[in-house]
Amino acid sequence: MKDLYEIQSPLEVERPIPWIGKNYTFLSTKEVVNQMTDLGWKMVQLQFNNPFSTHEVHFEKGIFDTEDDWRGLGVQPQVVFTNSFDGKSAAMSYIGILRQVCSNGLIAWTRSNHSRSRHARSVKDWSKSIVQMYDTENQTIQRLVWKAQTTKPSDSFLRKLKMSVVKLRNIELRKLSSAWEEILRPIRWEDEEPTLWNVYNIAQEKAIRGFGNYTEIKDTRRRLMINVELWKLVLGELDPRR
Repeated sequence: MKDLYEIQSPLEVERPIPWIGKNYTFLSTKEVVNQMTDLGWKMVQLQFNNPFSTHEVHFEKGIFDTEDDWRGLGVQPQVVFTNSFDGKSAAMSYIGILRQVCSNGLIAWTRSNHSRSRHARSVKDWSKSIVQMYDTENQTIQRLVWKAQTTKPSDSFLRKLKMSVVKLRNIELRKLSSAWEEILRPIRWEDEEPTLWNVYNIAQEKAIRGFGNYTEIKDTRRRLMINVELWKLVLGELDPRR
């Protein structure tokens, strides 16, 4: 990913294609940033490979109220908004958290929201829907994170997690050799205790950053997809009825 100031920002070149269609609404990322700021959320990160690729904007809530207490969980609530500069790719928003000790992308959300639809009447309406979705999901995500941090993983879950990393990275199992054991080897001391939360974070970091001879994934939406799929495994372990 390029730093915001290294090259021209996609916010400076966004331009909707003329054939976007009457059933769709082009959402200007620049306008989304302005509306989210007005609603109390600040842009803290803008990620992109080049100005004409899909980009990813991270927002954090400016001031937490007494019900919105994340202290002690080691995470920061965030909204991630992905968009294209011309409207060819659908915009998406994700509600979740960012782990404070690493920067591998948003994790532990419960829903995503599709924005290139008949119902995206305006940027203002869409930004309000993002904030409302966060307010609805906030307590649920807190509860799930706390439960994952206090639950020991089963052996079957650990194998399933490893296999998911292999599948998501499109790796042939027979070519892994010693890299198989490396998938869940802790990178930092915070992850040494074997809890669902820690092994999940190890797995998603290895899947995104790479391990063995496998390199880092740069594509914004693929990184998000990997985090979503691995978190689904954690949710299934916490509640088998899912």
